Amino acid sequence: MEVNQINNVYGIESNIRRSKNENILGKDEFLKLLVTQLRYQDPLNPMEDREFIAQTAQFSALEQMWNINQNLSKFMQMQAIVNTAALIGKEVTYLLSASADKETQVLSGVVTEVKFEDGSTYIKVNGENVPIEHILSVKEYTSQEAGEDSKNDQTQK
Repeated sequence: MEVNQINNVYGIESNIRRSKNENILGKDEFLKLLVTQLRYQDPLNPMEDREFIAQTAQFSALEQMWNINQNLSKFMQMQAIVNTAALIGKEVTYLLSASADKETQVLSGVVTEVKFEDGSTYIKVNGENVPIEHILSVKEYTSQEAGEDSKNDQTQK
């Protein structure tokens, strides 16, 4: 199974894929091969116990690796959701892509929402849906009003 480079840690779609054209046996093919081998074995010279046990162990190992891969994919998806949700309330600097009437701009704003659509992740900043890949920097949001309120509280005490 080929593991592609992970380009977007926030992408929901799994980056671990297997092409249908590859000549790699999966668990179903392995089981079919084992059953066929048992069905057509020579009755006068049956398969030895050691061979059968070895093939069964290989099948069991294949099954466990498949389960680990599935669980790891789910874990990566959940981790991406947690990481992206942590951006809500943070100030980000991002690229706003060029359109027919606008040039590419570097803008800043506070993240108000996170969306997951068709395997892609978007954040909402200044009313715009921004692909997560366009984020240039993230920092804690500090407003001027919050700073002034804390100064007023200290002078009144």
